[in-house]
Amino acid sequence: MSGLENPLKTSNPAKSWLPNAVWNKLCVFAHRDQLFDGLVKNFEQYEKQWKRLYDCEVLSEDMYPTNN
Repeated sequence: MSGLENPLKTSNPAKSWLPNAVWNKLCVFAHRDQLFDGLVKNFEQYEKQWKRLYDCEVLSEDMYPTNN
């Protein structure tokens, strides 16, 4: 699978910084395995927090987007 097809037909919520091919691959995983469905929904809801994580050079556990 090339990642160019999006089986969920959802728009990339972070077009300004996340390549469409990456978003589409996340959607492919979500379509195949329910485990990733939550990630896609979380990404859509917490796009700014995911951007912060994407941009950082040193990760810490408290950076992962969550509704807590």
